[in-house]
Amino acid sequence: MKQKRYNRHPGPMASLAALLAARLGAGLIAGLIVLAAARPVASQTAAGPAAPAAVLPASLVDHEFVDIWHGFAIRPPKGSIILNDPNQSGQPGSVPAPPKQLDQWESLRVPESQSLVRFWQGPTQTELEVFLLVSKARTPSIDALREAREGFWQKFPTQATLQMSRTDRIQNRDAALLAITWKPTPQAETPLFIQEIILNYQANRFFLISLARPVRDETEREQAEALLQILLKNFSCFNPDEEQRRRQQARQLGQQFLKNLSFQTVQPILQDRQWFRVRLGAEEAGFLLCTEQVQTVEEKTRIRIRCESYIATPRAGREWIRLRGWGRGLLEEEFQPRTATAGALRLTEDLRLQGDLHAETFRVEVVYPDAPSLNYREEGAWSAGVLNVKYFDDPAETQKHFTGTLQVNDPLYLPAVLAVLRGRCLQPKLQQEYIFQRYSNRALRDESLRIVARTTLEIAPAAAEPSKPTTPQTTPPASAPAPTTASEPAPAAALDTLYLVEQTGMDGPIVETWLDAEGRLIQQRTNNGLLLLRSSARTIETLWPQPVRTLLSANETAP
Repeated sequence: MKQKRYNRHPGPMASLAALLAARLGAGLIAGLIVLAAARPVASQTAAGPAAPAAVLPASLVDHEFVDIWHGFAIRPPKGSIILNDPNQSGQPGSVPAPPKQLDQWESLRVPESQSLVRFWQGPTQTELEVFLLVSKARTPSIDALREAREGFWQKFPTQATLQMSRTDRIQNRDAALLAITWKPTPQAETPLFIQEIILNYQANRFFLISLARPVRDETEREQAEALLQILLKNFSCFNPDEEQRRRQQARQLGQQFLKNLSFQTVQPILQDRQWFRVRLGAEEAGFLLCTEQVQTVEEKTRIRIRCESYIATPRAGREWIRLRGWGRGLLEEEFQPRTATAGALRLTEDLRLQGDLHAETFRVEVVYPDAPSLNYREEGAWSAGVLNVKYFDDPAETQKHFTGTLQVNDPLYLPAVLAVLRGRCLQPKLQQEYIFQRYSNRALRDESLRIVARTTLEIAPAAAEPSKPTTPQTTPPASAPAPTTASEPAPAAALDTLYLVEQTGMDGPIVETWLDAEGRLIQQRTNNGLLLLRSSARTIETLWPQPVRTLLSANETAP
């Protein structure tokens, strides 16, 4: 076995290994304590997964995150959120992270190699990230991949110090292990301690697990090393048969869920009006109003949901459209410069589902008041296994459009109306996984949903003055009525919720959702820092007086 160690010394690290062995049993950690030993140790196979009570202190790890598309499960540090960029958290003091470009590894295939999920824990500024690595070689050597990773860090000689590099066996798989000290600047007093595990799980496919945390002294370094061992003990890779079984079971549950729905079960859960605040990081970004109702048209019953949103900034607007699943063009890189100075946007989603729940129509319109050339509209109609869609680049051009016909898997297809109502219809069985087929960003995509846990969500008192928008507001005319400013009663500080995680496709946004006891949406957060919070008309009017007036005025004349 080829091993390297850099700039390490015995002492507290060896003591830590002995302490953990005494507490957990040497057999549990023999194959995992690779950073703490004072000298190279022989490769050995780690024991199988240990009993959770032995290796899962409640104060250190959180709910299990399962990626059903790539076949792994991990429990992040306690209190973590799923966030691509720590600077989007709205929390000051985020430590600048080192570069992690996978395209700088000459031995990897890009874009197949990618970041799968990143967790961020604000109080300790701990970052845990899982990558998929796909090697160009069919049967790559774990030593070759480790040396390629060493070469990556050696490109930053003034910032990165490679302290340890070796290969071993973890969970009966070939693994490479590295430890790096990273200084954001030469003058930085608190370096970032990075621990990386490269784990071979299929032919030429690997997982890279990276744990980074600022460390001020040897004690904090030991704590980071111990945390990695606990995370590794609870990291699992699914073999191909297990991946297939889980996905098939999730599809069956999705199909059964849709089969059990009926107009009689859906009608009682409809709500007249729901208001939500939209935030990006720490900034107020806009709002959403949803109206749900039953209509009778030509003696046929249908459910109609109208969702109207105002988003104040271009960046928040792009993330919002991506979350809602409309307008592929605005998600492509070449279109981002066009929207960079587009200003605010208004998004109207008019969704209609027939009473038998087996036919839908939708009409979606995006309007940029300050950049009309970016306006567009989408229309769709689904029935009998076919979804016909039209894309209008300019809503005013009713004759100029593109069309598409998509074949739908009806038993799995989730209409847009039911996507809005789904949380109120789910049976709250924990660890249950579903797969649905959805229309999202001009394509049919599989969406996974997992009911993770019952949890307590801290709710800020609504009576507290919300932070004001950073975007200038249009001054209302003198004749306009003054917005309501009276404070609303403060709700309970903590709310019992059902916590879910969902993702559309293998590369769509990861969305965390919290539902109340009735299944109503309380909070939703994407891995790009977008936050949706249940609110009230009073709060929204205070934050966005003029856009609310414009929206309500438009509703009076809407069909």
